Amino acid sequence: MVRYSTCRRQVPTQCAARANRGWAVSARRGLTLVELLVVLAILSILIAILLPSISRARGEGQRAKCLSNLRSLGQGSAAYAGADASGKVIPEHPKPAELGTFDGAVERALYGGGDGIAGEWPEGAWWSSNGPYGGAAARPLNRFLFGADHLPDTPGTGQAAQAGGMELFQCPSDTGWTTTAAVPEVQSLWLGNPMHRVSGTSYAANMAAMSGPDFPPEGTCWSIGPYGRSGDRMASPSETILYWEDFALAAWENSEWWWWTERPKESVRGWHGRIGRFNIAYGDGAAATASMTKDDWQPSEPSGWMMMRGRGYRLDCLPDAPVMKGQCGNQ
Repeated sequence: MVRYSTCRRQVPTQCAARANRGWAVSARRGLTLVELLVVLAILSILIAILLPSISRARGEGQRAKCLSNLRSLGQGSAAYAGADASGKVIPEHPKPAELGTFDGAVERALYGGGDGIAGEWPEGAWWSSNGPYGGAAARPLNRFLFGADHLPDTPGTGQAAQAGGMELFQCPSDTGWTTTAAVPEVQSLWLGNPMHRVSGTSYAANMAAMSGPDFPPEGTCWSIGPYGRSGDRMASPSETILYWEDFALAAWENSEWWWWTERPKESVRGWHGRIGRFNIAYGDGAAATASMTKDDWQPSEPSGWMMMRGRGYRLDCLPDAPVMKGQCGNQ
């Protein structure tokens, strides 16, 4: 007897579906190990290509934010000088003048910013609200920008003050002091702790000062920078540093300018990841990145006064006469 395939008695589409059933099973088997490794290799290559670009973009964004903060600080200080009776371009905390002292290590952060944490040196809690300088509520630029009743750290203040206040003093790349090679006596408190947390601000005011036999009376500090003087007494506002990244102090103290020390001279990497490059606010309200490697400093001593300058920037206001600030403390 002749047997006919059952497919001949079925609808053609059903027969085709049965014939292709084996292909459907094989199509669901998934990727082979080789194919999976190829996909992973491609993904790895793409990640390797994209990650540096993403990292660079993030870094540039943080640097731009830092420069914006410094520009705002410079402009805010200019407005403060216009309203101040003596026209001082860097706001001065009243306490040091009352004490008749000058301590650049402390006063560099007293112009403005948030509450810091206790220091480790004998002065005690330098920058905290419980310290001798009264914390953020007593800092003059804070009071000028936010008003005595609307300081960002004052209980009961509005959200606007909170949002627009302390961020101004915070560099997004602030990681604190990352080395003691440049300045061996640096406080361990500064290492690995963001300076905006330690002192209340990421940005140090220019505290350039001199003391010694040529600066009588003995033990007295004289400001040769913008601190303690009005803006019209800056010889070159477009080059004079008002504020800079706090860690730039390491570049300064590690430079050839400190010719009388025996510290190893090496360039320091700034918060934004580039060797010897730091963000600066200038006396004319501008902000820019400057090179501060050990070879960029250009010290000289005309007429017995030490000048502290680099390529396109300066810490001193000479030839304007130095300003006596008081009995020297730690600098």
